[in-house]
Amino acid sequence: MKTGTTNDSRDAWTIGYTPDYAVGVWVGNNDNSPMNNGGSGMAGPVWRNTLIKLLAGTSDKKFDMPSSIVQRSVCTANGGLASKTGSGTYNEYFMAGALPTKACTSDPVMITVCNLDTKKTESIDEETFNATVYSKNIDDCKPASIAVCDLESGQVKTIEETSYDDETQSKDTQNCVPHVKACDTTIGGVVWVKPADFVPPRYTSNITACVVVP
Repeated sequence: MKTGTTNDSRDAWTIGYTPDYAVGVWVGNNDNSPMNNGGSGMAGPVWRNTLIKLLAGTSDKKFDMPSSIVQRSVCTANGGLASKTGSGTYNEYFMAGALPTKACTSDPVMITVCNLDTKKTESIDEETFNATVYSKNIDDCKPASIAVCDLESGQVKTIEETSYDDETQSKDTQNCVPHVKACDTTIGGVVWVKPADFVPPRYTSNITACVVVP
């Protein structure tokens, strides 16, 4: 659609077309006196309402691209033909025999991926992506989580699997109760035990001088 207005707003135009219709609207006063508005304000609404009625009940119809017209990716910096579509490029239409003579290299498209070997995220050029080395699912880099029983509090917690500590935590979440720290005199070491299992002489409260008792 194209609008136009003559000097002093004496004539106002709106012209546009679809694949099936071409509609032009002129608006002006019979005495050639100036109007209060131009093409978009005076002729535009008439053109729009006309097209709405013409196209009522019809499906959306696209324009056919002539065989002599091609679409190419060009660089924003100099308008030259881009080596590939990427950052700093846009698509433009040209006559097949009138393509730009300049060439340019588009900026790499950087993507964030998960390195499947190191389990760390990296930023790489999308062209170098290899599905056997990287994953586009960043969650693949998140450490595996497990549920454990915190022996001191007797509460079930979710932790990263790599941080599991078998001295203060247990994977037995079904029987998670508060434990007490005691000296196991059979091994001479400090352990966490259930209160019901705290039976002397095997277990004592003397954890500062925990030794094997014959």
